[in-house]
Amino acid sequence: MTPHGFFYNDGRVSGLYRMDLSGISKTNLLPDSCKRINVCGEWIFFSSSHDGDDLFLVRIDGEML
Repeated sequence: MTPHGFFYNDGRVSGLYRMDLSGISKTNLLPDSCKRINVCGEWIFFSSSHDGDDLFLVRIDGEML
């Protein structure tokens, strides 16, 4: 949980999601599932389930670096 919302990996449907703090708006940021998710400021550091332990970055609005 951050001031920008909740970030989570849905176990039933692949993807990295952001839910706003009201719980109404859900945004799919990535189509693939993630092993680890860490949020720092406006950036999400993650490793995907099929890329080993490599870390990747995505902004909280879904823009990739």
